[in-house]
Amino acid sequence: MSPTAQVFLVPGFFGFQTIAGLPYFTGVKSLLRDRLAELGLAARVHALDTLPTASIESRARYLGRRISEMVPADGSPIHLVGHSTGGLDARVLLSPTTLPELAPLRGRMRSLISVSTPHHGTPLADYLVRLEGQKLLRLISLLSVHGLRFAGRPLATTMTLGRLVTHIDELITLREPALDRVYSLLADPLSRERVRPIEEFFSDVRADQSLLRQLRPRAMAGFDQRVRQNPDVRYASVLTRARPPRLRGTIEIGMNPIAQLSHLIYQGLYRLCATQDPASQATPDEAQRRELIETYGKVPDSRASDGLVPTRSQIHASVIHVARADHHDVIGYFDDRSHDPPHIDWVATGCGFRRPDFERLWADVAGFIARRGVGSSSAGA
Repeated sequence: MSPTAQVFLVPGFFGFQTIAGLPYFTGVKSLLRDRLAELGLAARVHALDTLPTASIESRARYLGRRISEMVPADGSPIHLVGHSTGGLDARVLLSPTTLPELAPLRGRMRSLISVSTPHHGTPLADYLVRLEGQKLLRLISLLSVHGLRFAGRPLATTMTLGRLVTHIDELITLREPALDRVYSLLADPLSRERVRPIEEFFSDVRADQSLLRQLRPRAMAGFDQRVRQNPDVRYASVLTRARPPRLRGTIEIGMNPIAQLSHLIYQGLYRLCATQDPASQATPDEAQRRELIETYGKVPDSRASDGLVPTRSQIHASVIHVARADHHDVIGYFDDRSHDPPHIDWVATGCGFRRPDFERLWADVAGFIARRGVGSSSAGA
């Protein structure tokens, strides 16, 4: 009987298993485990934490240490699924040219799927190293907690939020005073226990900006040369593209003030993402082009993104799934309250991503993990 496969979900920039009681990957563990079982592969699926803002190399070393502590000593195969920056951490861990102390662990690695990963960087990193960018990260964290824990707000607070939305220009351009006002308003009804991890995260960002500086497109230019592919590992990527902000999307989101606030912030994020130099993004090969055209109808231009990472910056190795989704939809934070348990959006983008889309995505991830051997997907993009 073959040993049970060990599958590790690696979080991105926020780097937590849970924050204020909310899991980073919501609904992914059980769904992926069930899909693997349907394909005849017994697997344990683990959700990891990591170092929120440390360098990619430090995060990869921490990742290796955590996996070494958790895997049984039975030679069972290991598979990695990295969301966002977690995909870069996993690439460093797997590379035979980095972290020689992890060579024994690498011998058990079989596959890596990167999901919405900035393989070629993101222009948001240039913004996030500034004070207003750090305040934006703090606010996005708070929005996620508020949206899930306090979906129904008292009327008085709703009216206050409604008045705040009148400062549309300040929110869309992500100005610091507007970010501070929104944060104070949303933090007020939360307990200290809810707010404390967000403030701790904000302090970490201020103290260590190593990761943000590495994620700038110009800093990522030499990543493929420094971090070589492991010939014994199969690589694949999942790509995401959100709907460009338009009036139609704002109307479809409805009158929920939290959703409207997050949509205004999304408009600013999308515009920042659209500034990346096309020359710093990936040029898809023929197989990758086919996958992009099948879902999107064309190869996205350099302005397309999932709200945090340009779509063409996510291309790496075999493209196994292409989604109309924002950066957090794919880890379970999308608007689908009809499902039990309900899914609630992190940032409202109006993509229309729902539970069936979520299931198809993770079924494709399971299908790639369950394949045997090393194929052409181990070649880099």
